[in-house]
Amino acid sequence: MENLQELLKNNNLSNALILDASHNFHEFWKDFVIENDFKDRKKAILNLWNPFKSKLPKTFSLIENNLENIFLIKHNNEIKLIYVFVVNSNTLVYEGRQPIQNHPFLDNIPLNIRKFYIDLHNGWFESISGALGFLSLDDIQFLDELEWGILDEIETPNIDLSKTYFIFHNAGPGYLCINIDNISEPKYLIWWTHKEPKYDIEFWSFIDAWIEIGLTN
Repeated sequence: MENLQELLKNNNLSNALILDASHNFHEFWKDFVIENDFKDRKKAILNLWNPFKSKLPKTFSLIENNLENIFLIKHNNEIKLIYVFVVNSNTLVYEGRQPIQNHPFLDNIPLNIRKFYIDLHNGWFESISGALGFLSLDDIQFLDELEWGILDEIETPNIDLSKTYFIFHNAGPGYLCINIDNISEPKYLIWWTHKEPKYDIEFWSFIDAWIEIGLTN
C-alpha cells in the first residue's frame, strides 16, 4: 500500500495530520490511533458497526473482509476516522466524521437512522466524491433548495419537495431521499436527475446496495 500521506493527498485529504496517542481527541476515538495494532483497530470498528450489521449486511461484510487500514487524522480542524478499502485491487478511502449528539437537523432524521449519526458517524462517505455513503448533517439538503431540470420533464411529484431531503447520493444521477410530511411515518424514495422518482423503497436495503456498488465498481 502506498505511503499514508500520499494516499491521503490523492484522496482529497491533503495536509492531514495522522494522529497518535500524543494528540488530544475525544475518548470515543481512543481505539483507533495509528500505533495500535491494526487487528485491534479493526475489531474495534466492527464492534461499533455491529448494531447495524442486520441493516447493512453488505457494508458490514466489506468492512470485515476488505478493510486494509483504519486510522485517525485531523483535517480542516476536524477529527476524522479514515477507512482504507482494497477491493478488486482498487484502493478506496472513506472518511467517518465524529458521532454527534446535538444538531438542529437530528429531529428531522427517523429514529432508526438517527442512531447511525449519534452512535457511529455524522457522515460516512467516499473521500474524493463526498458521496456513496451517509452525508453529514450539515450537507443534507431539501430538494426544494436545488434546481432540478427533470421537473420540466416528469409528472408533478407526489411529495412535497420542501419536506423531502437527500441523505445519500451515488455521485451520479441518484439521490436517496426521506420525506418527512409525517416524521413518525417517513417515506423513502429515489430522486433521479434524469427520470421519474422511485417511491416507497426500503431505505436500508437500498443504501446498503448502493454502498456496495460504490465500493466494488
